Amino acid sequence: MLVDVFTILITTDVQKISAKLEKLDMSYCHYKDIDLVHTQLTYPTAKEFILVDKKELNISFIETLANKFHYQIKDIEDKDFTIRDLTRYKTSFLSTTYQYLIVGDVHGCIDELKTLLIKKGFEIDYHGYLSKKESCKIILLGDFIDKGSDDKVKETIEFIYQNRDKIILIKGNHEDKVYRYLQGDDESLFTPKALKDKKKYYNSALLFERDNELKTKFLELYNESFIWLEYAHDENFSMIFTHAPCKLKYLKKMDFKSQHNMVKSKSRSKHKGVKLDDLISYIHQEAKDNQYYHIFGHLSQENIREYKNKICIDTSAIYGNVLSAIYLKKDEFKFYSVPFQSKQDKSKQEYNVLFDFYKS
Repeated sequence: MLVDVFTILITTDVQKISAKLEKLDMSYCHYKDIDLVHTQLTYPTAKEFILVDKKELNISFIETLANKFHYQIKDIEDKDFTIRDLTRYKTSFLSTTYQYLIVGDVHGCIDELKTLLIKKGFEIDYHGYLSKKESCKIILLGDFIDKGSDDKVKETIEFIYQNRDKIILIKGNHEDKVYRYLQGDDESLFTPKALKDKKKYYNSALLFERDNELKTKFLELYNESFIWLEYAHDENFSMIFTHAPCKLKYLKKMDFKSQHNMVKSKSRSKHKGVKLDDLISYIHQEAKDNQYYHIFGHLSQENIREYKNKICIDTSAIYGNVLSAIYLKKDEFKFYSVPFQSKQDKSKQEYNVLFDFYKS
């Protein structure tokens, strides 16, 4: 039987199940140890599994527990079960021995990306290879393709591909949509008319049809990309990185619905005239005054937007604004930005401001 991380396991043999979880290095607790009123079993420190002995089953309590903490419920008869995407889940946790430079939506702004990296101490040699004295990894928060000129998008992909040992990718909705088109998963995404109408938004699809070698590199990068990453310095400070903002109940989950919500939020183009704070109100409603940060891009803002522990760093570089990043070292972080360099045509958009109600 396949189970997902964050599942309530109901079993007749708690001992066998707990032994398997320990062998897999998964965290768990017994449901009787949970106080629904005072428990600290909330994001981001939730146990990965909750064990329930069938002989002690209180179904109404279990259902309340599952609903409150967004767990699935599975009836496990014995220890023969498989945790879905276990390897991928475990590799989504970042080592705290490195520093990280987390960069917002690039969209082919390769000149701005290189300038930002140099500003933070990286060196780029004649062949485009990165080096840095300190132990620092680069995280791109998704949407490194599309919207930029074909030449700049190609240069971006080539640069990322040859520096994969230093760059970690999070999957963006643009990478996901173009990938599905290339795989033939949804032909309606790119009918001839849609391609003509949306050329400026998903131009990478057309580019890959002309350049098979570049398409191959893109597909490799896509398959190496993560849906989410977490950096947990200690019990008081952590950061979760996704491309899109999402509800807490989806964070770090491995099922399809959760992954979709971490890659793309509600379409702004389909809800024109609706304020962003109303369209995705869960972001500010679930925000907390703590240091369990959720960092995301996707929303094309005019500047870095912060509210409590929610931070958007997509600052619309391709629209002629700035490319922004967070430099993270231990439990401290700073913001950095570089301006658009006008080495390609900028796109146009109207800003729909996130956290418009909040003045810092």
